[in-house]
Amino acid sequence: MEATRMTNFMKRSLEARASELNARIKSLEDQWEGDSPAETTAMLAELSRERDGIVEALRDARLIDDDPFDTEAIEVGDVVTIRAADGEPERYVLVDGNAGSRARSDWVSVASPLGAALLGRNSGDVVRVESPSGAAEYQVLAFERASGDVPARLPSEAFLG
Repeated sequence: MEATRMTNFMKRSLEARASELNARIKSLEDQWEGDSPAETTAMLAELSRERDGIVEALRDARLIDDDPFDTEAIEVGDVVTIRAADGEPERYVLVDGNAGSRARSDWVSVASPLGAALLGRNSGDVVRVESPSGAAEYQVLAFERASGDVPARLPSEAFLG
């Protein structure tokens, strides 16, 4: 498997999310009795899959904090500020498709429609994103290397990777 590229702050966020998932899984398992409803079994399976994906991404992590920041093109590890034609600016961190992009609501995977559209773009570019909920256009306002917490905001759940 190819290494998952991430910044130190992404790594810390994934470690925190894995810890949260472990606590939720333990809590459900402590409540679980042999005749547990199907919903509990399904929830345990979903939480375990997410945790296992995060553990795998952390195991194969390649930290990119020291890589040179590309000022010409958006890449994994960048905070990207975009705006829809009729909306307010929104900020997202572009993450590797292996990084467990659901760990934070402000992470967008390069495997998602929005992340794929942003990858390699530059400030001023307009990207068109096709999703199950329809097409949308966004203008790239700015981007920088992620170095800390970013306010969470998503235009649509359809853009989660």
